[in-house]
Amino acid sequence: MCRTHGESMATLWCSRGVADFEYDLVANAVTHNSYTVAMTMPWMTCKVCLDSVQSTIINPRLMSFIATVGLIWLGVCALVLLGLSHLSNEVLEQEAFVFDEHSLLWIHQFANPTLDQVMLAITQLGNPSTVVPLACIGVSWFCLRRRWQMALFFFVTCLGGAVLSTGLKLAFSKVRPALWPQLITETTYSFPSGHALGAMVLYGLIAYLLAHRYAPVRGLMYGAAAVLIGAIGLSRLYLGVHWPTDVLAGYSVGFLWLSVCILLLRLRTHPSADQRHRKA
Repeated sequence: MCRTHGESMATLWCSRGVADFEYDLVANAVTHNSYTVAMTMPWMTCKVCLDSVQSTIINPRLMSFIATVGLIWLGVCALVLLGLSHLSNEVLEQEAFVFDEHSLLWIHQFANPTLDQVMLAITQLGNPSTVVPLACIGVSWFCLRRRWQMALFFFVTCLGGAVLSTGLKLAFSKVRPALWPQLITETTYSFPSGHALGAMVLYGLIAYLLAHRYAPVRGLMYGAAAVLIGAIGLSRLYLGVHWPTDVLAGYSVGFLWLSVCILLLRLRTHPSADQRHRKA
C-alpha cells in the first residue's frame, strides 16, 4: 500500500508539476507516516539536482536560443567546423586537391568577353572598396538611431571577419592559382578567400537583420543573400584568383563567425524563458 502510494506521488510530480508536488510533499509529511515521505524524497532530491545543474552548468539563455533556432543550425555549424578542420589540416600539410585545378579549368572553358565584364562587376561587390563603406553605413545607421548595442554588434561582426581573413591568409600562406592570364592581379595569399568570407559575414548579417525586421519576406531576404554570396564566390573562381577550396573555406569561416555573433546577440537581447516567467 505504501509502495503504491509512493508511485502515485511520482506520477503526480510528473503530471502536476514541481510546485504542486512540493506542496503535496509537505502535506504528506504531516498526514502520512515517515515511510511515505521517504518514498517521495528521492524525487525531490532529483528535482533539486536538476535545478542546480540548470542554473550552474546550462545557461538558460543558451537553452532559449537552442529552442528558438533549433538543432538544425547547430548541427550545420558542427558539420561545417568538422569539414573546415579537415580542409585546413590538408592545406597546412601542403596537400594538393585534384578537383581544384580540374574545376577551375572546367569553369574557364565558358569564358568570354561579356561574361568577363559580368564577373568583374560581381567580384567588385566583395572588394574592400565596397564592403568597407557598406559596413560603415550600417554602423552609422544604428548610431543615428541611437541603437548603440546594435552599432557595436555590426562593427564587431564586420571587423572580426576582416581580422579572420587577414590572419588566416598569413597563417596558411597558400599561393594563388596561375592557370591562365588573369584579368585582375591579387597580391595577398589565397586561403581562405577573403571575398567569400567577407560576403558571407556582411551580406549574411544584413539578410539576418532585414529578415528579423521584415519577417513575412524573410525567405526572400535569405534567398537574395544566398544568390549574391554564391555569385561572388563563383566570380573568384571564374577570374582564376582562387582555388575552389579557398572559396569553401571562406564560406565556412564566415558562416561560423556570423553564427557566433548572432548567438551572442540573441543571448544579449532575448530574455530567457526563466526571465520571461519571472516577469509574468
